[in-house]
Amino acid sequence: MRMLNLQFSKKKKKVFIFGTGAGGKYLFDSIQSQYKVLGFLDNNSNKHGTRFCGKPVFDPKEIGEKMFDTIIIASDSYKEIHKQLTGELSVPEHKISLYHDVSLSPRHHYKHHLISALTNYICNHKNLLSSCLLYLVKLFVIDFRCYLTNDILWLDQLEMNKVKEFIAKHKGFSFTPNFLDSKSQIKQIYLPSVSAYFFKQATISPTNSAISFDNNTTVMTRVPSLRDHCADYSGGNIVTHGSNKVILRKGKPKQIQRGIAITGSSDTNYYHWVLEVLSKLQYLSKLPCEFVNFPILISKNVQEIPSISSFFSLFKIKNDVIWLESTSQYQVNELIYITPPNYIAPNLKIGEVCDATNCYISSSSLRFLKLVALKGRAKKTNESQQKRVFFARKPYIRSFNQDEVISILDKYGFKPVYLEDLTFEEQVEVMQQAEIIIGPTGAAWTNLIFANSGIRCLTWIAEEAGDFSGYSSLAEHLGIKLDFITYKAGTADTRGMYIAPYDINCEKIEKWVVNTLARLD
Repeated sequence: MRMLNLQFSKKKKKVFIFGTGAGGKYLFDSIQSQYKVLGFLDNNSNKHGTRFCGKPVFDPKEIGEKMFDTIIIASDSYKEIHKQLTGELSVPEHKISLYHDVSLSPRHHYKHHLISALTNYICNHKNLLSSCLLYLVKLFVIDFRCYLTNDILWLDQLEMNKVKEFIAKHKGFSFTPNFLDSKSQIKQIYLPSVSAYFFKQATISPTNSAISFDNNTTVMTRVPSLRDHCADYSGGNIVTHGSNKVILRKGKPKQIQRGIAITGSSDTNYYHWVLEVLSKLQYLSKLPCEFVNFPILISKNVQEIPSISSFFSLFKIKNDVIWLESTSQYQVNELIYITPPNYIAPNLKIGEVCDATNCYISSSSLRFLKLVALKGRAKKTNESQQKRVFFARKPYIRSFNQDEVISILDKYGFKPVYLEDLTFEEQVEVMQQAEIIIGPTGAAWTNLIFANSGIRCLTWIAEEAGDFSGYSSLAEHLGIKLDFITYKAGTADTRGMYIAPYDINCEKIEKWVVNTLARLD
């Protein structure tokens, strides 16, 4: 699959954009003057026949009847969409691109920053000017018939709907990355309480941590130590938000009588699944008796991602399960919402820099997850298990000079492992046997939860990511030594960093290996 490199062409190529979320909107704004956008593709049948950014939205099954040059995937579900396009719909590989914004012209960056600044002002202020601007944005930027604006309540400040507090708010710590040229720093933060809340006639989406009710109010989960105007919790039906207002995509919600929302900020990302969603299952049996037998509401992607499906089965859930579709909204007459014991801001607003306050992690939650995983582990006695592991990646996103890295590490006995090709049990076994792990940043490092304390690890992150602490804090809480080196991504946008290709300095990797092996001898 090619990465889209935006360049000027006299003859505009005809393209479809796959995805009608924030990524699709951003991409459309960026390329509409350079490409002829024929329309959008989306798997949500409720959107077929509607318009998005002034363009028609089609069922992907109709693509065989269309004349086009390229389909650009602008969705976090890029792996599933790529498989759908090449397999089910027989779209040639060379006609599929994955969007990244590395090559956008300054004019396109300026336009996006202007729109972002405008919506941020609207959503962060309560005054007459913001109300007028909101009307103009709805009139000229988006189709006002498809969106609504709600007031925001932050869940950590809400007490009246709380029915059970499992863990009280308390002091905790976050840890900056341990870069080779600067050591990790400890940052004190406050971890919000882990609690259960009860709502009536509440609307939820499986792909964000928000609850809407009373027609004009949306309750949102946040990282309290991160300033509200810096964080970006958009996704699912959330188009954008500030500190005071959220712009939501309208939809006809499906009706559910009652349930316990086991949802989070993504239902395709392994990190979010394990740390933010499945971790909530620890508290099911501790709910008040009148709620304990409610069915759980969880994305059906549990069934689609083999490792998550296997891990989920180990929790031995006795409640009935109602499977939610990622692209749908649901109105629940009686809803229980459990706050996540671990949480990370999915993205930052453009121009904001990551720091150690971007996430919080609970050590007790990590112990619970590890205990569940190891209980389901078949004990091995094979002493020939690989102790030096390289986390290899398939080139969907963040492609890099991986073959060069593998060649160097082979000299030192490292074996490349593609965790996504292994069963969940096999992944746990890899982590249990490993003594040294090297690999690029990514969700694979979530599996540190299942490793033994004291192991040595090396990863790399974008220089522009600053002090992103998702994995450094995870390692510190687990007693694991995780070192970092950096590369240049060419973008300060956290969404762009997520997919931008790069080159990593192999000399630094080899030097780290030599020094680490010398210390272990």
